[in-house]
Amino acid sequence: MRARSIPLGDIDVGRFCGRTDSISLAFAFGQLWWGLTRPIAGAIADKVGAGRVLLVGAVLVATGTFTTPRAGEVDLDQQQHVPVF
Repeated sequence: MRARSIPLGDIDVGRFCGRTDSISLAFAFGQLWWGLTRPIAGAIADKVGAGRVLLVGAVLVATGTFTTPRAGEVDLDQQQHVPVF
């Protein structure tokens, strides 16, 4: 039996994931931020050392990973802050 694949254009992502416009915008801003801060991080790494910059970056990523699920949720239809916890 042959494995079948579904073209990505035929998948209704909104049905499985809800609204995709906000996550797409978040990814776009993340990529923009990544591109803008790389030269700055490189200059800081040249001054203070790559290990220290990596350590600070790892702490920032860990903090963001820890706090993101605990953040509030914005109801896009009502534009009100809805606490999650």
